[in-house]
Amino acid sequence: MRTAHARKPDGVSENPAASNHRCPIRDCGASNLPRGILMCRVHWRRVPKGLQEELWAAWRAYGRGDSGSRARYLSARNAAIRSVENDPQERVTCGNCGAAWPLETALRFRACPHCGALRRGER
Repeated sequence: MRTAHARKPDGVSENPAASNHRCPIRDCGASNLPRGILMCRVHWRRVPKGLQEELWAAWRAYGRGDSGSRARYLSARNAAIRSVENDPQERVTCGNCGAAWPLETALRFRACPHCGALRRGER
């Protein structure tokens, strides 16, 4: 199955200069996300798989202009955002760019996944 993070629906054009936006998750420093990418990769991985698939299907229908697809897409989009923001995982914030992600994720990286800044004490 496809994931909504890496794909756009057929027929949806992309104008990179006009379509960049920020990750919608509160306190996330990720920006310049292209059209068709809802949130940064770190936060996208925290959205439950079933909700990812539902969001992808709604986005594809919205791109085709199906009846009622806008409401379905917005509902799925808001549910995905809420699922990440309401996740009780302990979070770490980058001192350089302000991006926040779960402690479990932060321990796997020597550097911030968003800006590449090294953690304190790393070389």
